[in-house]
Amino acid sequence: MTSGELIAWGFVMHNVADWLLQNDWMAVNKVRGLGLAAWVHGLIYGLCMWPIFGAVGGLALMLWHVAVDTRVPVDWLIRIMRKTDNQTVRLGVDQALHYLLIALIAGTG
Repeated sequence: MTSGELIAWGFVMHNVADWLLQNDWMAVNKVRGLGLAAWVHGLIYGLCMWPIFGAVGGLALMLWHVAVDTRVPVDWLIRIMRKTDNQTVRLGVDQALHYLLIALIAGTG
């Protein structure tokens, strides 16, 4: 696949894993440290990415996804960019970080 195709499929599978396959239990509890909900959601995410990016890419995306979902990188970026901290900004920064790594991995693949 070309880099563009990898990005397109990565974005599609991101939306499947992060929105369609994530239940309320995962969404609520994944931000409470690195507990079971974070790892279950991360595993589902990584498995969705594996067919597109291979085992190493899927694992890298899984680990990055779990890290972003802890909200630590999101909080840090909101603070350094001096953005208003509200739910819309948080969701936008969260999704931008996820899409950024998908694009970076696709571009190096």
